[in-house]
Amino acid sequence: MLVTAKHVLRGNNWKESPGDKAVHIGGSWVYIGQNNESLFSAKNHDLAAIYMDEFPLKRCLPSANLALRPLDARVVTIGGYLARDFKRAGNVLRPAPHIYSNRRLGMRPGLVGLHYPKRRNIYTATGEPAVTSIPSGLSGCPMMDTIKLVSNQISILGVFTSQDDGKAWGVESNILRALLAAF
Repeated sequence: MLVTAKHVLRGNNWKESPGDKAVHIGGSWVYIGQNNESLFSAKNHDLAAIYMDEFPLKRCLPSANLALRPLDARVVTIGGYLARDFKRAGNVLRPAPHIYSNRRLGMRPGLVGLHYPKRRNIYTATGEPAVTSIPSGLSGCPMMDTIKLVSNQISILGVFTSQDDGKAWGVESNILRALLAAF
């Protein structure tokens, strides 16, 4: 299963076709959702899942990595690739991983949030101020429990979907667990 934000597959206007999107697997591009019947989405949430037989199972995370109590986490980490890194330099893409961590933020039920102040961050290595980029392109990426991640454990709290006004949020893992159970 590929799990992501629904707007990643459908576009911000909800009119794009998932069949026009592709991922790079095993040295070639594989188009997602050419058969839209295999696309499942959570009602009232920006969350989607789709079968991807092309993914090697050894690289997939089991559903046991979904946090049972996502709001127990005190610090949240989002990890993925920023959209700006997918701009072409000649004929080559040069994406690099982007990781952002901050304190968990209380949100309405079904969402997990974290503080995302654009101008009040610091570089942990130097203590100097850092201007954080807008996490454009991180939509659909996992939101993880940072404390467990530092301990070499993966506990997915949710799927990142949006940010605004110093806050970032996503659909919590309980909603994702229910979506996967519906298959």
